[in-house]
Amino acid sequence: MKSSALKQFRIVALVEGVSFLLLLFVGVPLKHKFGIPIVSRVFGTIHGGLTLFYLITLMRTASECGWPLKRWTLALLASVIPFGAFVFDASVKRELQATPSTN
Repeated sequence: MKSSALKQFRIVALVEGVSFLLLLFVGVPLKHKFGIPIVSRVFGTIHGGLTLFYLITLMRTASECGWPLKRWTLALLASVIPFGAFVFDASVKRELQATPSTN
């Protein structure tokens, strides 16, 4: 179960991280520099949904893996800092590699 939760969390976190970067570096500039707000609106909606899914997945993973409050907090911060998801992913990947496979 722990392995499965970590794998799912990694996927969701990375997809959410990419959506955040697209919103920041594509959607926002197109809106403010070129007057094309639809891209920002679409990316914002997608990113918002993925963020909710990230939070749900984080709660499940943290609970199943017994993460302490400090790790929960770092995971939350990683979701609001550009490139944070990718930095935090390194520690999740290490934890996953140290977890015995249940296959």
